[in-house]
Amino acid sequence: MLVLSGSHNVSEPSVKFQTGCHFAMTVPYLQTESRSSETTLRLPARDVRFCLQWMSDTYRTHFQVFEWHGCWIPVSHDLCPWSAEQFATINLTLESSPEQVGFRIQEINDRDSVVTFPIESLNSKKQIAIGFLPTNCARNISDVLNLLFEQLDLNRLVVHQYQLLEEYTSQQKSDLVELSWFRSLAEELAFRNDATQLTSCARQALEHMKKMIGAQSLFIVLRIPSSADGSEIRRLIPVGPSKLRDSDVFRLIDVAGSNAICEVYLDKNMRGLHPGEPDQTEPVAIVPAICSHRCFGWLIAVGHDPQTVENENLWESCGFHFDERAVLMMESASSVLATHAHNQHLLSEQQELLLGTVRSLVNTIDTKDRYTWGHSDRVAQLAQAIAREYGLIESECEKIYLAGLLHDIGKIGVRDEVLQKTGGLTQEEFEEIKTHPLFGFEILKHLSQLKHVLPGVLYHHESWDGTGYPHQLEAYEIPLAARILAVADAFDAMTSDRPYRRGMPFERAEQILRDGRGKQWDEEVVDAFFRILDTMHEIVSQELVPLADVDTLKFTQSIAPRRENIDPLLAAIKTSTTLRSESLQRKSPGEIPAELEETVQFIPLRQHHSRPRE
Repeated sequence: MLVLSGSHNVSEPSVKFQTGCHFAMTVPYLQTESRSSETTLRLPARDVRFCLQWMSDTYRTHFQVFEWHGCWIPVSHDLCPWSAEQFATINLTLESSPEQVGFRIQEINDRDSVVTFPIESLNSKKQIAIGFLPTNCARNISDVLNLLFEQLDLNRLVVHQYQLLEEYTSQQKSDLVELSWFRSLAEELAFRNDATQLTSCARQALEHMKKMIGAQSLFIVLRIPSSADGSEIRRLIPVGPSKLRDSDVFRLIDVAGSNAICEVYLDKNMRGLHPGEPDQTEPVAIVPAICSHRCFGWLIAVGHDPQTVENENLWESCGFHFDERAVLMMESASSVLATHAHNQHLLSEQQELLLGTVRSLVNTIDTKDRYTWGHSDRVAQLAQAIAREYGLIESECEKIYLAGLLHDIGKIGVRDEVLQKTGGLTQEEFEEIKTHPLFGFEILKHLSQLKHVLPGVLYHHESWDGTGYPHQLEAYEIPLAARILAVADAFDAMTSDRPYRRGMPFERAEQILRDGRGKQWDEEVVDAFFRILDTMHEIVSQELVPLADVDTLKFTQSIAPRRENIDPLLAAIKTSTTLRSESLQRKSPGEIPAELEETVQFIPLRQHHSRPRE
């Protein structure tokens, strides 16, 4: 350390070092009276090192920082490479500098000046920087340093703004990733039709969220009301693998208490989740899925797995618990799931209402004409089986099944004495019978969910050669659903007992179909009928009960293969309620209403069964 001492005779100062070396010399008298300058200039503590280095590099000189401890002591053990004469000058300057020293310039001669800079300290310590500058430069150093300070402030502002821009860009990127994730979840159906399994897209989105929040396990717990006793059934859907048992997950909800149906539950150190390790703690987040003031279930995250956190994450989980951003993301996901569950609940109610309506309509037909009891259901099964053989996709087969159930609904508008007449019909009575497709169309056209059955109801009595009714369509002008229903309706009508005749033997009815192939009926549809002739025989031979009791029907799987444990009528209703609702308008005879165009375009699985319209 440098210790400066000397006599009060300014003309003969001395400089003493810790090494014991002693120098004595004569230095020029400091012209402080004529060349001194004091201002309020102070070096900011954060800029001291930069400013001193800048002055050293610019003016090829050196500065030393001193701290007041009863006298001015060098802060650094490294001494400046001053000459002995310069050390003596610095010594005299320090001895004449009080504790409260300001910015000062002391000219030694026309060439050099001693400059003292007070330093703004962040604590109570008093420090100064002292060194030599060329005299002509020292006179303007105050203005130069003020400009330098302004430049440093501007640089700091630019750096700060750049950092803000980087943070903003990073936040925008994070928000974009979050928005993209949220959109991928919202745009896809969260659950399948049975409301107990996630769709693949929803599962992928939730697995991505699981990684982003760094959770070891993620679960969805659904609250399913029980119609038996009014209690609820909890259905657990794990998202990805998990070591937790179902009972442990359900216990979490019980621990969260009754408020869990409306509030987020967080626990940073949940114990007892692992039976073998009772003291092990895990962070837990339970977020209710709420829509329309109803809790449809919970989204539960358990454990923290830093290894699953991706570099491009929206955030990092804080230590060993889920942070606010993680909870917000879980709330977004639970909101989507709750909204979809609520929509499914409304759709289910709508389906039940439509199901009851269809059952009532079909029962009305069968009750009105006891001789045709079961005719509508047999036609529906025949048409569905033919449609499958023809190559239509399953959803279109279900639509044709529903059209078959309702194809004769217009007979409600025909007088009972005409329907149940045992003798031949007069021309006037036959004309009344021919109005039932129009009556059926008028009855059903206001039910937008049944819009797709309208072509079959309206055109199932049209003939391939254009001699049918009500609009005398021919060939491919007739919608495919109506062409299929025409064959099914004809075969069941010919083989069933009617008030005016006994049912025909199968062989005779089949011969009539062969003879009418390409004349009254579509050749390809008739061919599909004969390829599954045994199935057709089984359907028309079965004994049916009223459709009002359709849940107890024992449909033979070999006759009409359907999805396991699914009511065929309910399946058709589910397909119907997915269609877009539009109003229908009647068109003039001889043309297909434009509103029905989308209901007659079916997608065959086997291309050799499809033929372009002529």
